[in-house]
Amino acid sequence: IKMNEQSASAGLSVSETQKLFVASKNGTKYHHPWCSGAERISEGNKIWFNTKADAEAAGYRPAGNCKGL
Repeated sequence: IKMNEQSASAGLSVSETQKLFVASKNGTKYHHPWCSGAERISEGNKIWFNTKADAEAAGYRPAGNCKGL
């Protein structure tokens, strides 16, 4: 499994094909990668998660404007 810098720093192992949820290391919400909030996160601040449970366990909440969360 390929780890990017952000997932390694968060202690996560996320392959390129499993980037299902993204959050900013400076924020409190997680998003689907195609949501507008996710598109505003700079590449250097992105943290990737495989599941909603992983994101929530890390202290993130679902973004209210991202349908399906």
